[in-house]
Amino acid sequence: MKLKNDIKTDKKRARELESKIIKSSSMLQKPIYKFVKEQLYKKLGYNSLKDWAQAKRDAIGISYDTLNNCNHAARITAQIFSESEIGMFTPYSLKPLYQLNDKELKEFKHAMFKKFETENPNKVKAKLSFSSVKEILNSINFKDEDSTNKNELEKSSEQTKNKAAIEEIIRLLRDENSKSLVKQISNALTKELSNKRIKRLCKKLNKHVNIYDVNDDIAEFAKTLSIS
Repeated sequence: MKLKNDIKTDKKRARELESKIIKSSSMLQKPIYKFVKEQLYKKLGYNSLKDWAQAKRDAIGISYDTLNNCNHAARITAQIFSESEIGMFTPYSLKPLYQLNDKELKEFKHAMFKKFETENPNKVKAKLSFSSVKEILNSINFKDEDSTNKNELEKSSEQTKNKAAIEEIIRLLRDENSKSLVKQISNALTKELSNKRIKRLCKKLNKHVNIYDVNDDIAEFAKTLSIS
């Protein structure tokens, strides 16, 4: 059975080794950052950091993921503070920021300085952790440009579908085999019927038509048809 002094000694040693491990990770950030920023792996005949890391796995004894995390931490530290502060923060503490673009990282920076009430790297280091980074991120309402672009694409796609629906109406109106349908649609487009009645009739076009897609051009076209 271990004595209290032995337990304290073990804990002290554990903390010392933990500190060395963390420090070695921090020391790795600067060389990896420069290695990637200047694309020096290409000078060695590799297309990417990943290719180099996988080829040199046995020699360096560190996985690509570890190296990449160190590079991310260095890059973020350089953007928030400067290159001279690289190595101050652990990759794990900055991990929630890996996927942020430059604009979002700038917003995070302002929010962090505001929350911690300081821009001093050493004072920030004392307060910054994985959980505090997540907390700050959750408090920021990023304007998602990707979502905006996605919405624009969806809108464009919807307009294309609407145009196709209109063309489908015209095709069906021209179809000689749809005489009964032509008559109903022509009446719906050329007479004062309720939106509900028009919508009901348009559903017979195999659900290609939305009531708001029925425009004046189709109505004018319907008027030119010869209905028997």
